[in-house]
Amino acid sequence: MAESGWGMAGTVRSVWRTAVVVFSLIVRQFNSISNFAAVVSRLSSLLEAIEKSHLTELATIETVKRDGPLTYEGLTLNSPGSELPLIKELSVSIPFGVNVLVDGTTHPPGAALFKATAGMPTQGTGRINRPPDVMFLPQRPYLPSGTLREMLVNPEAESEIIPDDQIVRVLHEAGLERLFNQVGGLDVEQNWEKILPLSEQHLLALASVLLAAPRFVVLDRLEMTLGAEQFRKILRLLFERSITCINIGKAVAERNLYQAFLEYGEDGRWTWTDDPPINRGH
Repeated sequence: MAESGWGMAGTVRSVWRTAVVVFSLIVRQFNSISNFAAVVSRLSSLLEAIEKSHLTELATIETVKRDGPLTYEGLTLNSPGSELPLIKELSVSIPFGVNVLVDGTTHPPGAALFKATAGMPTQGTGRINRPPDVMFLPQRPYLPSGTLREMLVNPEAESEIIPDDQIVRVLHEAGLERLFNQVGGLDVEQNWEKILPLSEQHLLALASVLLAAPRFVVLDRLEMTLGAEQFRKILRLLFERSITCINIGKAVAERNLYQAFLEYGEDGRWTWTDDPPINRGH
């Protein structure tokens, strides 16, 4: 028993010596530790301030979903790292049935307008009133893996069942008639980005718009992929279904297909022309 007591006492002394060494180290390095903690605290505060500033900068465009025309009210779009605005104080109202060509000397203002209209984070100020039934087709479509039916028919639209023959007819109109047989029908899962070239990915996305028949569709430079003739055909299909088209791109099709034109310059200035005149703000 005595040996056990001495062993316990030795262990206690060893632990005490270790504790003294550690405590002495903390005391000697107290200033360094305090300085390090202060630096970490300041960096944390700085990063938080930067993040809040960034979010505030991106969140100053107000987007309101409501029935009626697509309206821009005092919309200014900024370019990161530049003092010159991409578009300055845009105020126009686009009624249903007025097809618009948006064009300019460079694409960044148009790309920023597409993003802002779609509700994507964009630097700027102002307000966008957007109807709920509007679809967007970017320059690079997003087609997840799935069946042909899932790519063409909105799964949320359960109240309306689209017959197979109508889907096949729209595929034919979009120039994708071979796709139905190529992939084995409407209900075979495929990796569309892998098996389809970019032009046919665009046509598949456009076919979904033709089936959904929204009041508005916003296009971003699709003519660069589809070419003038095919893009002209797509525009006519949209117009025949009374789908109002806002095309951010180039006038590769006849200008008489549009009822209004929004042109922007490099300094943020813009002009709006239409025939007959409709609501404008410049």
